Amino acid sequence: MVNISFDILSVEEGKNKNWLRFTALIDNLDKNTKYSFDYCGTEVLHSISVTDLVTERLKEQLNADFGYPPFDIPKCKKALGNGKHYLIPSK
Repeated sequence: MVNISFDILSVEEGKNKNWLRFTALIDNLDKNTKYSFDYCGTEVLHSISVTDLVTERLKEQLNADFGYPPFDIPKCKKALGNGKHYLIPSK
C-alpha cells in the first residue's frame, strides 16, 4: 500500500470566509513543488493527481483539525502551528 505524504505549510482565507486555501508539499508527486488546494468543510478542490479516496481521506483530516465554516483565520493558523503532516493511505 502506498501512502501519500502531505506536508501542510500554510493556510489562508480562500475566496471568502467559508473557504481555506492550503499550501503543501506532496513528496510522492514532486517534493520540490508547492501545491495549493481549497477546503470548505464538505469538499476539497484541487488539481493534484491523487485518487478520490485520497481526497476524501484528506478532507477527513482537515475536518478533524480545522472544522467547518465559517472559518476563523487566526484560529486556523494557530491550529496549523509550524505545519502539519498527513500520511494518507491510497487504498
